[in-house]
Amino acid sequence: MGASALSTGLGANKGLFNNTGSRFRTDTSGISKDPNLVTELDADAPLRSKKTLCPEDEEADRIAFKYVFELLRARKYEEALDICEKTGNWSLKVTISGHNDYIDPEIDGGLLSNIDDSEPRGAEAKVLWQYMCRQLARQAQNIDAYERGIYGFLGGDLDSVLKLCDTWETQFIAYMSHLMVCDADAALVSDKRLAPGLAISPSAIKANHSSSSAQKVLDILSNSSNPVVAVQSEHMIRTLMGAVINGTVGYLVEEASGILRQVMTGAQGSSPLTDNPYILRIFVHLILFLQSIDVPVGDAENVSVILCGYIELLRLQNMGTIAPLYIAYLPDDIAIDTYSVLLATITEQDIRKEHLQLGHKYGLDMANTIRAAVERVFSENEHLYDDQEFTDISTTVSESDVKLYQSIEWFIDSNMWPDAVHSMAALYRRFLSAGRVGAAREFGNRISVSYVVKRYDGHMIGSGHSLTKVSTDSQNELAGIERIQVLEFERLLNCINDIAKWDLHVQVPDQSSKPWRMDALAIVDSISSQVYDLCLNWFRQEEFELDQRIQRLRSIYLPYIILELGRVLISAQKVHSGFLKQAAELAVVIADEKQGLYRLFLASNQLESLLTIVATAVTDGMARGESGIFDA
Repeated sequence: MGASALSTGLGANKGLFNNTGSRFRTDTSGISKDPNLVTELDADAPLRSKKTLCPEDEEADRIAFKYVFELLRARKYEEALDICEKTGNWSLKVTISGHNDYIDPEIDGGLLSNIDDSEPRGAEAKVLWQYMCRQLARQAQNIDAYERGIYGFLGGDLDSVLKLCDTWETQFIAYMSHLMVCDADAALVSDKRLAPGLAISPSAIKANHSSSSAQKVLDILSNSSNPVVAVQSEHMIRTLMGAVINGTVGYLVEEASGILRQVMTGAQGSSPLTDNPYILRIFVHLILFLQSIDVPVGDAENVSVILCGYIELLRLQNMGTIAPLYIAYLPDDIAIDTYSVLLATITEQDIRKEHLQLGHKYGLDMANTIRAAVERVFSENEHLYDDQEFTDISTTVSESDVKLYQSIEWFIDSNMWPDAVHSMAALYRRFLSAGRVGAAREFGNRISVSYVVKRYDGHMIGSGHSLTKVSTDSQNELAGIERIQVLEFERLLNCINDIAKWDLHVQVPDQSSKPWRMDALAIVDSISSQVYDLCLNWFRQEEFELDQRIQRLRSIYLPYIILELGRVLISAQKVHSGFLKQAAELAVVIADEKQGLYRLFLASNQLESLLTIVATAVTDGMARGESGIFDA
């Protein structure tokens, strides 16, 4: 084969065996000095004369034959024919052309509109053509191994092709191509359309394995004497390929789900599926594809485990926005539980809205999924908010505090107003029961109670529900009472916010100006009126008389705001000394038997703090003499 053109980018052929021809022409006698060299320069000369080419041409031929062989193995027949033409090997081109279906323009031209040739093409007797190729591969002498492999590949021979294959894929192709020709010839012999002598003889692979020849091939490869092939056969992707070929995907699904269960429960540290995420990705898509064409893939529960494992992988790789597509393939209950894990980690509003859109697009039960996600966040952080007999007030905000109130924003973004009211009431109770005043304030500033209640009222009226009764609708549970609760919590926080506003106001350097004093008077007056109002009627509704949780909050926060009021009044003496008298008179307010506020101070162990406030006010007032507490 005139393959020297390959070294120059497969340019046009300028002659066969140029190096051999050059040596031949240098001998004026016309007889080569090397008796082993060919004396003719046509493509078949080496085969016909059983003589060799010079080493340079043999190497060029070997390269060309190898290239053509690899093209044929890749089913790139037209490219292989083009190489033959460029290198001037017309006989090989004709041989390869026999692979084409036989078409005669005189016969088929009226049926096939894309026929341009005026001459027939392809092999009319394709079985004979294959037989010829096979015989060349088996019997031809003095030909390159890749040329022999070309004939073997075209004719279905195994040995000549297998010798040129050193990877799992190439050996698998060699075996399966051989088996395909064996099966085709056997069918023709059975129909008496082919003489038995022309049919390919079954190899050891085919013999006695007619019902599982593909499995036999896979077994041969896994036990290959070639260590590279043996190792490659153990790769998970090739295992998947084998399972598809053998129809054993269900078994592989069962095995993989067991491994993933162990990994997810911590019983196993790692596996090829988790160490190489792309393998799990391929496996999942294979399962979904097979299901789409109604091919059994094993137990549905095992499939769900694998899908859940992949969804968790997407979450860990920050690719959660494509997870809904895969969640849609899960049963409803598993989909809700799995998706809630992902949603529970999302805090950004734009990502929340994207998931809401995707969830609705893929038909997911977003309402119950969001409920499960918020419940998951509440449950995971519950241990951080244990009630204590005497609660310390904290103004700091922790990471768990933020995570909790951000989870409620799912209800806001999805317009689930009854759920929003329910969860807000629960979170305010949790924060305030644990003394997390700072968290409660930040929560209230982040999500407006008034706004949520207004939207909730509109939803309830539009749904035909009462605003004053407890709803029995599962989507509006505890709505009536908890609506009152969040409004009461808002009142408390408004008062606490004004106290914080005072603390900021007194930090202003210039406290002698009239505007500062006027603002100070307004703030103190607002705090005083709110504290007295809360003392009279905060959670005094009949619905809460027997609610131990609410009564405990009253015992914590009414003493707290009264003490804070006393502190503010003492600090405000710089504005007006009369505030000292008001601070001292807190003792009278607390002692009022009708209101019973002293019982709350006893329950919260704050009575001593109250006495300290009153004593400080009296002491400061007495220090002022006639302008002090008694003359104010």
